[in-house]
Parts: sequence; C-alpha cells; structure tokens
Amino acid sequence: MILASLLIAVNSYAETYLSLYTGLAKPHDADITNNYGAGTGQTGQMSFKNNINYGAKFGFWLTGVDAPYLGFQIDGNFYNTDIREIVSSSTGVVAPVTSNMDVYSVFANVLVRGTGDIKPYAGVGVGFLDMKIGQGQKPVPAVGIPGGWKGGSDGAFGWQVLAGIDYPLSKNLSLIVEYKYTAADFSFDNSTMVPLDIKYSASQFNGGLAFSF
Repeated sequence: MILASLLIAVNSYAETYLSLYTGLAKPHDADITNNYGAGTGQTGQMSFKNNINYGAKFGFWLTGVDAPYLGFQIDGNFYNTDIREIVSSSTGVVAPVTSNMDVYSVFANVLVRGTGDIKPYAGVGVGFLDMKIGQGQKPVPAVGIPGGWKGGSDGAFGWQVLAGIDYPLSKNLSLIVEYKYTAADFSFDNSTMVPLDIKYSASQFNGGLAFSF
C-alpha cells in the first residue's frame, strides 16, 4: 500500500519507468597492491575475462515540473567473470589464475536527456559494489601471493558515468542502448589469502527495454 501510494505520488509529477537490460561486461586490467606482511608494497596487474551482465532500473523524468530533461534512477546490476592472470610489476612474472568473481552493484544516478523522438541521455552516479572472489589457484607465486587462496568478499563505494539512446517503440515502451563505465577500490585482507588492494573498473555495453507508466 505504501509503495503503491509512493508510485502514484511520483507519477503525478514525473514520467516513471522500469527498464530491464543485459549486455557485455568488460572488466579493465586492474592495478593491484599487496597490503599484508612480507609482501606489502608489491604491485602488479590483474586481468579478467569478459562476460554477460544483467540489470534493472527504476527511474523518472521530471515532466510534471517542466524539467523533462532531468531524471533520477536506481540501477541494480550483476555479472560473473573469471580472473585470467596476475602480472608482477617488479619481476614480470605472469601467473595464470583459476578463480571466478561476482560483482553486484546498486547505484543512484542523475541523468539529463535531449528532446525529439530519439532521446540521447547521459548521467553520473554513486553507489555501492560487492565483489566476491571464489576459491582459486595459480601455479606460480606473484605479487607476494602464494599459489592458492580461499576467496572472500569486500564491499566498496564507487562511481559511474553512462550515456545512451532512448528510442520509443510505442507510447509506453522504449528501446534502450547504453554504455556505462564503473569504478571502485576494493581491499581484501589476509584471511582470504588474497591480501590485495584492487583498483577495479569495468565497461558495459548494454541494450534493453524501458516500460513507462
């Protein structure tokens, strides 16, 4: 009842919508630093495989207060990927890795859009990400990390920028095509056997449908 009342109140002042999307998640090579014990200060890079991501957004454009160019949205997203390798900066050792990784995120975005039948838009957001690294192994040590780890998780606040096109298919249905860049800094402690600070970022190339009501 409370949620329904809130939606009715928002809808009287704005054009509200729900969108579902999917596409390619492309994590960028991450700068890593060992943050524990004898390995402290050793640096390198961690690389990942690309995979599919899934997400949903709820948002509104301020059409009811003569600001149809301004919008707000909540964006929830998930994808799974594999860590490919770790490369040590000091020694050049390349250590192949066998481990998967999940990334969950929730962001609050502020958007602006253009006018016309096809509406371009862009935005920025802040939010919270949770990274879960699974149990893994690598045949050789690198960046002060031994051959295996138990895995673990860490949460961090991050930011993102996005840009896309809203193409109407009918009065209440639109096709969305979007690019999004997300970044956050994670820190795993030694209990995971991956004692790393990870400067993480990823690009997403997504498409989906937006249902307005």
